[in-house]
Amino acid sequence: MKAIATSLVKKGFEVSVVTKGSFGRVDVEGVEYFGLPLGDESYSSGAFRVIGALSNWLLRKRFDIVHGHASFPILSLPSFFAHSKRFFTFYSPLFGEVQVATEYSSLQKTLFSVSKSALVTRVSAFWTRYVCISKRVRDTLPLGVRERSAVIPVGVDYARFSKRVPTERLKEELGLNFEYTVLFAGDVTPWKGGEDFLFSSKIVKQEIPSTNFLFLTKGTYEFESKRLQALKALVQKLDLQRNVKFLGQVRQIEALYQLSDVVVLPFRSVFSMMSTPLSLLEAMASGKPVVATRVGDIPEIIKHEENGLLVKPRDHVSLARCVLRALTDKSFAEKISSNAKSFARSRDWSVVVDSYIRLYKN
Repeated sequence: MKAIATSLVKKGFEVSVVTKGSFGRVDVEGVEYFGLPLGDESYSSGAFRVIGALSNWLLRKRFDIVHGHASFPILSLPSFFAHSKRFFTFYSPLFGEVQVATEYSSLQKTLFSVSKSALVTRVSAFWTRYVCISKRVRDTLPLGVRERSAVIPVGVDYARFSKRVPTERLKEELGLNFEYTVLFAGDVTPWKGGEDFLFSSKIVKQEIPSTNFLFLTKGTYEFESKRLQALKALVQKLDLQRNVKFLGQVRQIEALYQLSDVVVLPFRSVFSMMSTPLSLLEAMASGKPVVATRVGDIPEIIKHEENGLLVKPRDHVSLARCVLRALTDKSFAEKISSNAKSFARSRDWSVVVDSYIRLYKN
């Protein structure tokens, strides 16, 4: 949202953003922020309070355009109270290949199911124009709604991630002493395929012992501590202690991409929040060879052996072979990296926002 708001302001729009957080917060010049009064309550547990707060807020405000961005169509219902053009962007499929954390309560899972239902989508479609971030997401919409929906993909800050930045200091801080570095561009959530990454790392290490394997842990997963214990135990079992590093949160994310030789996204499925991994576009903009699985929107972005490499989910043997190919075949790695960078340039946020502006004007 910050990237979209910034681009709209640069193009002459006055922008207000309503989000969870404190009132009056200003992160981008020219953007007015309004915080929903939820305190520490999560969106899932406070769903009805979110809907109530949004409805009340829209009743009191006047805009030319109201545009919701979320993964749950139930959050489009408050736009009924807006006196303006109304749009809503979906970031994941309504149903099908999505995951909800197994640790959630039955009530939370039920709320997830209802909030992504076709019925809610059909109701709000009477007053809202839908936008989907991919053709795959649009294909999950009900008939009659699907045909009236636009497809506008998510973007990437191309200038930020394509720029060359120093990496030596970060290498030293992380203690990366081996010749090659493979980055797992995900987190420890079960559907991101952490186990598959480790099993493939074992195979890669047998061929190229001098390889670092890096794990990002963002601290955003509610059950992260338990997952970390399981993954670290697997590292011990596979005898990868000297090669695998769990990094925690890294502020110098641009440098982390730059120092990596290969970026891996071995996702097993798509979470209910987001169908296009932003880390995929960031890695491509950084000009790095990417190995990913055929899940979610990834096959719409990665074309096998053209701008990246694709494997089946849970196939750690094929995953390892592709990583080894990207590490050892330099000319091939340079080709797919260059093509990936060109693709990412076409997905810069300024290009994506131009598509939104054309939609608003039409």
